[in-house]
Amino acid sequence: MNKITEYIECECSTELLQLVYDIDDQDEKLNSLYISYYTCGQQGNHYSWKYRLKHIWHIIRKGTPFDDYITLNQEEINKLRTFLNTIK
Repeated sequence: MNKITEYIECECSTELLQLVYDIDDQDEKLNSLYISYYTCGQQGNHYSWKYRLKHIWHIIRKGTPFDDYITLNQEEINKLRTFLNTIK
């Protein structure tokens, strides 16, 4: 079995996508794509008071921070595009 792995980092450097494509040499139907989502922390980023209060309010109301999206810059979009074209 072969694997192709790619890491796509969020523009804010706090989230990361790990893409792993398992290739079964015997049967193409058994190929699998695994997508993992990691939260890395704030890593020294500075945010305005308005953004911080909005984030705190969201945590109070929902109980969790915003771990449901990732923002990609053009370099990371290109990495994702290349990865997906490689496995298709």
